[in-house]
Formats: sequence, structure tokens, C-alpha cells
Amino acid sequence: MKRYVFLLTLASALCLSALAFAELPTVTVLPEASDIPSSVILDIQKENADAEAITITGWHANVQVDCSAIYPQSYGWSYQDVEVAATGTDQALSTQFVTSVAKGASDPLSAEFTKTVSSSVELTAGNAPALTGNDLDIAVSVTAKIPAFTTLNGPAESSVCNSRQFYVRFYGDTGTWSARAVWQLNPTNRPIISGTWSKPTSWAEYSVDRIIN
Repeated sequence: MKRYVFLLTLASALCLSALAFAELPTVTVLPEASDIPSSVILDIQKENADAEAITITGWHANVQVDCSAIYPQSYGWSYQDVEVAATGTDQALSTQFVTSVAKGASDPLSAEFTKTVSSSVELTAGNAPALTGNDLDIAVSVTAKIPAFTTLNGPAESSVCNSRQFYVRFYGDTGTWSARAVWQLNPTNRPIISGTWSKPTSWAEYSVDRIIN
């Protein structure tokens, strides 16, 4: 009996999983985004599971710029035994809304759209300042730009959707770090600290068609 219950439960789980994927919105990838990873496409679908359709209009990879000069230093502390590990690539870091356009309408951007995401270092354990992007050699930023006067079109008059929303979404590498911090005023104070980091590398631009009540 237990075997049949297990098989029934497994079959139910597989059916629910198939239904979940079947309900994801359709995606159109334009030639400008032809090299976008399939994992990023799936991420955008899941992020907008309530949409009717998604159009990915651009994928800008490996566009990070060094920004080590702007990172502050951790004065009073030095670090030893620094260990850095990567845990993911093409991970979603931030989503920015650009604008929305109604069905049958066109809307040229009145000003350039610009958003920047920089590397991030978080302290999750230990009693000392976190390392900086410079310390971990991840001090970069990525800027998404859409030129002024770019014409953005809403859904066609024949569409069931009445709104098209435009977004940019940043992706990058993520990981963990650990180190022994040494307080220079009292070198016997040497706590072990650890945390997480993220480094932007790419960004996607896309539109989402929805029915807005």
C-alpha cells in the first residue's frame, strides 16, 4: 500500500510541476538578445508568471566597469586568510521599471533611462567591518541605458492585453567570503568574519504584456 501511495504522490507532484511550467507566459526573443542564457529566460518568465507574453529585446553581457576607486577602506582593520568562493552565475540582482504603454499607444522616452548596479558585500557573521569590493577583487558596476526618444509601443489593438510594461533586470555572479579581521589598535582582537557578495556582469531589457483591470 505504501508503494502505491508513494507512486500516486510522485505522479501528482509531476503533474503539478508540469502545470506550473505550462502556465508560464510565452517568450519572444529578438535577434539583439539571441545569446541570452536559457536560465535567464526562465528567470524572467518566473518573475512575471502573471503576464500574457514577454518580449526580450536586449541582452548586454560582460559590460562591467571597474569602480575600485569609489570603494571606502576599512580603516583600523586589516584582514588575513581571506577566502572567496563563487556560488552562482547569471543570478538576478536587481529589477528596474522603465515605463508602461497602453494598448495601441506609442511613447517616446522624454529622457535617457539610466540605472547602475554596483558590487555588493554583506557581513553575515562576526564582529568587525565587512571586507570591501576592493578586498575581494569584485569592485565593478554595470549601467543599463536606453536612449532618449526611443519609441516604446504598447500592445496591438487586436491584443487581449491593455498594457505593456518595460523593464531592465541586472544579472551577475554571487558567492561567499570569509576572513580573519585584525584590529590594528589591538592585534589580539582577531575575529573571524564571513558573508556574501555579488558582482554585476550583464543586464536584460524586456517588455511584459498584461491585462490591467
